[in-house]
Order: sequence, then C-alpha cells, then structure tokens
Amino acid sequence: MNACLAFIIWVCIMITQAVAQPSEKPFAKYKIIPNPKAASVTVEAQVELQNRIPYIKDFGQLESVKWLLGGKELAVKPERLKEIVMFQGLPTMGKAKAVYTIKFATQVPGITKLRDVHFLIGPDYLYIAEGLFLGLNGKEIAPVDVQWDLPEGWILGLGRPGLQTFHETQQRFWVAGRMKYAERIIVEDADVQIAAIESAANLDMPWVTNAVSSVFQYAWRTFGKLKDRDFGIAVFPKGIFPKPGFTRWNSIVVTSPVEIPHEILHFWRINAPAWFREGILEYVSRKIMVRCGLMNDTILQLWLRAGLVAHSQLVSKRGILKTLAQSSDELEQETGGEDIYALMPCLAYRLDKDIQKQNPKTSLEDVFAAASRKPIWPALDVLALIKETTGYDPKPLFDKYFYGKIENPEELLK
Repeated sequence: MNACLAFIIWVCIMITQAVAQPSEKPFAKYKIIPNPKAASVTVEAQVELQNRIPYIKDFGQLESVKWLLGGKELAVKPERLKEIVMFQGLPTMGKAKAVYTIKFATQVPGITKLRDVHFLIGPDYLYIAEGLFLGLNGKEIAPVDVQWDLPEGWILGLGRPGLQTFHETQQRFWVAGRMKYAERIIVEDADVQIAAIESAANLDMPWVTNAVSSVFQYAWRTFGKLKDRDFGIAVFPKGIFPKPGFTRWNSIVVTSPVEIPHEILHFWRINAPAWFREGILEYVSRKIMVRCGLMNDTILQLWLRAGLVAHSQLVSKRGILKTLAQSSDELEQETGGEDIYALMPCLAYRLDKDIQKQNPKTSLEDVFAAASRKPIWPALDVLALIKETTGYDPKPLFDKYFYGKIENPEELLK
C-alpha cells in the first residue's frame, strides 16, 4: 500500500469516526435567542478555537458581532467573502465567546427565488434554511451542541436540539414558533417530526398525519429505504413563500398540505430533468395518494383537468404556446416553467396508460423506483430508463407531445 492510498484511507476513517461518534466533545455550544419584534436572532456561541478560523454563513445579514475572551472584549474585524463572514486575528487556541445578531426577513416577495430565502421570521414563527451557526474551518463534521431560548409559548417544531455535527445543522430546515400541532411519529425505520404553525388556519391535522405516514411508508417500501432516519415536515400559513412546498435534504416546508406527498418523494433525490423530477413526480405523488386512500380516481381526473385549465390560462396570459421541453428548461433556470406543474402531469398520465397498455405488469411507479436506485451522477437518460424498465418506447409520444407544441391538450387524457 503506497503512502498516498494509506493517507486517503486514514482520512476516510477519520471522517467516519467523526460522524459516528457524537459523544466527542463539541467544539461549539450555541444558545439561539429569537427576537420576533426586532426581526432578528441573537446567537451566543461558546467556541473552542483549536487553531481554526471561525466563520458565519450569514448571506449578508450579520447585524452585529462581539468576541469575548476571559470576559474581555476582543477587537476582531470581520472579513467578508461573498456570503460568509470570517474572523481573523483571534487567539489560536482556547475558549472564546461570540455574541452575534443576524437580521431576518419578515416577508418573501413573490419574485424571490426560494434558494435566496435563508432567514425568515414572523410574529409566531421562525424559519432557517441554512447558515446562522458559527463554524470552524475544517470542523464541519465535528459535533456541536445546539440549545434554544425561545419566546414564551414557542416550541421547536423542526430540528433537533442537543449534540449533532455542524454539517447536520446546515442540512435541515429549522422551524420554531407557536404551534397548532407538533408531534413525532415513527414510520418504518424513520423518525418523522410534523409541525404546523398556529396561524396556518383550517388544517385537517389527522389528514396531514395520515398523509405523511401512509405516503412515506408506501415510498419507503416501493422506492427503497433511505439512508437518513431523521425527517421533518412543517406546515406554514399560505402566502409566506412563493411556492406551496419545497424540500431541503431531510426536511419539508409546505403552505398547502396537499403538496406533502409530492415533497416526500423528493427525499429520494433523483437526478433527472425538471420535467421528470417535478412533472412526472407530481403525477406519481397523486397516484400514490389514490393508492393510500387520500383521494379517489374521480378527484384525480378532476385534478388532471384542472391542469389543462391552468395551462390554458398560462398560454392566454403570456400570449405564446410553449413546448414542455421549453418549460422544463425554464424551470431548470428558474425563469418560469409553470407548464411542468400544469400540463406535464397530464402527459405523465398518458405515458402511464400507454406503458400499462403494452405491459400491464409495469407502470410509471416502476420507472420512478428504478430512477430512485440510480446514483446521483450522471444525470438520468429518462427515456432510455423508461424503455429499459417497462419495454415501452416513449420516443414517439415525446416527439409529439413534449418536443412538439400541444395544440389539443385534451388528447393527453383520452
């Protein structure tokens, strides 16, 4: 074994041990203090410096910071590198305390891209997608200790307090606030948090819990077990976010509970074109809802027809008929792509019928299951996968209805 290979193996062992041993002494202990009235959050971080450079991924929202060593304030000048603030000039070793405040947004304009929404606060909720926690360079997989000092009546709905790796603090959504509903359920081998913000009105929480449990269980058994065992789903009031649902790693946020099945399927993280991972997935999620008794075939047909109406309205509004291929590209670039949610499920319905007509033992669910077993890279050739999985060649159908303009969308539902 040469020295280079030995070093690589040693690094892999160290990484595995760092992830697998949460009992290792944490390099940082955080107390997180939300202040809804000031639209900010203050963090008190006790840090073991360990000859590393501290940093905060604040996305330009850092309002103030103070460093203390032995109770005495240190003159430390923050240095910005794009969305990260670094702190040079601290002692190389020893315990230090950082007290910093980050300004949170109080609303998300409709034009804002979700990937730009990191910190959001309201009178009864707080949302964090990434950032906030002070880290040390090179210690991203080392443990930290997270504690919250929440306003009276608030609870932590998504996210776990206590020991975890720094990396884990960045992977999940953190959601706290006044909760209408908050519980943990066990589904298969997974621990799932479900939380609903108090101002999310008119929620049928038994339906939400049943949807989470039944769809997650169906997907787990049908599409394969996930490596993660810790998941979270939060329901927010409508109008807060520009989309009704979205997923980050092992967490979901929705403003419309009916989007929960769609977002659950995103846990399988299929690397495919937007038309598949959104449009086909949208249809498969509704089909699973029928299988799980969350909707019936009549409602499924009404939903598909509502997609035709939504597509017609989009065409009328923009004054141009686009192909689904164009819409998929726009969705990838976050410049549009609404047809993928409105019309692509109808093409998925037609595709599913054609697959089952040729081979009654297969369906689009089998294609989704096959896709979920593929590695993240390279990106999937979905048409080849459909033919490989079902024996049906989708190319003629896609030439006509995906790459060509659909003059009569009603044909997709015949």
